[in-house]
This record gives sequence, structure tokens and C-alpha cells, in this order.
Amino acid sequence: MGTLIVGINGVTPTGKLHVADNDPKIFLEDTGGDKANWSVRNADKSFIIRDESNATDRFRIDAGGSTIVGSAAALATTATDGFLYIPAGDGAPVGTPTAQTGKVPLYYDRTGHRIYVNDGGWKSVTLA
Repeated sequence: MGTLIVGINGVTPTGKLHVADNDPKIFLEDTGGDKANWSVRNADKSFIIRDESNATDRFRIDAGGSTIVGSAAALATTATDGFLYIPAGDGAPVGTPTAQTGKVPLYYDRTGHRIYVNDGGWKSVTLA
């Protein structure tokens, strides 16, 4: 079987799926129970994952390379959703994370109440 290559909007495809427009968007519509709709788009020189059901950007990589998680609004002190989650476990981390240039991994120790960062070795700070 051959490879399917699709170009949308009159474009000659440079990938298996190529969408060209002045505001390109791939729309994902849930026609089932909760009717949640999402889009993946390229807008304002940013890569965006948007919850179309309530018109809220949930994830954005902007033109400068900054990664923004959550909505644009400030998170209320009474919030129950909208948090950034990091890995957690019971005890200090001992593994050596795979290196990512210019990045460091985070980890939370639930037993010792410490947040760890690995910058060539695990370093931590105790939380009250």
C-alpha cells in the first residue's frame, strides 16, 4: 500500500498532511457525549492547542519560544483545575534523566516534601 499524502487548500504537500491558509487550523470535533471541540493551529507565529468549546487557549508556544500552559486569565486561589503537573513519587530521585539541551527536569518527593531539579545532579529545596 502506498503512502497517503494530503495537501489542503491547493498546496503541494511537504508532509503527509499539509494545511495552508492565513490562519491554518485542524479542528477536532467530538460529536459524542461531552461535545468538547479542540483545534491545533498556527496563529500569530505561535503553535496553539485551543479548547474551542469555550474559546480558551490551553497550550501555546509563542514566536519567541516561550511555552505557556493554561488560559490567559490568572488562576484563582480557589481554583480546582488549570494547574501544571510535574512528576511525583515517594522518595528522592536517583535516576539520571535523558539530557535535553538547555532544559532541566523537575520532580516532587511526596515523602520528603522536596522539589528536585536535575542540573548535572539532583538538587532540592524543602517545602514547608
